[in-house]
Amino acid sequence: MKQMYISAIVCTLLSGCGSDLDKVKNGVLDFNKTITVGQALDNWKSCESKDWKSFTSDNGVKVVEFTCHHRAKDYFSKLKDITPKEPGKDPIYLDIVDNAQIFQFTLNKDDTFQINAVEVQNTWADGSEFKDAQKPLEQLEAAYENKMHFDLNELNTQTAQAFSYIFAMIKPGEKYKTTITGLTNPPATANPTDNPATAEPAGKIANCDIQSNGATPFHGECNFIAGTGGSFSLGNIDPSMPITEEVTSISVDITGPEIAEVRGLTTGGINSRWGAAKRSTKDRACWTGEDFEICAR
Repeated sequence: MKQMYISAIVCTLLSGCGSDLDKVKNGVLDFNKTITVGQALDNWKSCESKDWKSFTSDNGVKVVEFTCHHRAKDYFSKLKDITPKEPGKDPIYLDIVDNAQIFQFTLNKDDTFQINAVEVQNTWADGSEFKDAQKPLEQLEAAYENKMHFDLNELNTQTAQAFSYIFAMIKPGEKYKTTITGLTNPPATANPTDNPATAEPAGKIANCDIQSNGATPFHGECNFIAGTGGSFSLGNIDPSMPITEEVTSISVDITGPEIAEVRGLTTGGINSRWGAAKRSTKDRACWTGEDFEICAR
């Protein structure tokens, strides 16, 4: 996993630290001191099953690892049902049997620790896998806010279209493991034409300007996929690349006159809500939210 040190948490002897596992579970993070790490992760309603373990790496680093297997079965079943299908073709890229997130904490010599990395792992029914590093603080905040990773109440035809697009891109064509972080490479015998990530994307080419608070702006050609009622989604014209940092697809779902709901689908399959947006009166190709603007021409 890629190392990302973001926060140190002090664990004193007065709190009864105990084992390495206890030190992390009983500790508090700087960004939220209302509950302990263990309280946040053990009570995360998104997890169908959870697992904690500790170990020492080859070079002596102490690691505590938390794994959450998200409630995804019903979500992907409904997603597959409402996704438009080509005659005679089964969208096997939606046959997700497991979506897990792994949180790794590393312990220091002075009895402090930090979140070191977060990785998402998608597993399909045919045994193929896709792994990707994620932003630790962003994922921890979702856990602390007790958010569902896959919320059935937020699944509609527009989000289904966006999810189908990204999972068709990242699903390996054969039974091998793949990742965009360089952890594992596909075997040389794999046929590139079997991998949807190498295929031409659906939709049409548009000129896009995307600005979001805290992210690198995107200016250039993008893949525009039209939905119903004026809704649309945007992706990189190179399906193997995100359009903005870790976001692979942005959906603009029309919810009313001149109003839309905007979401960004991450490389890890998280459908992150950006918020409501209004159509710009200055440029009708643009949709403006509280801290973002999306234009497609």
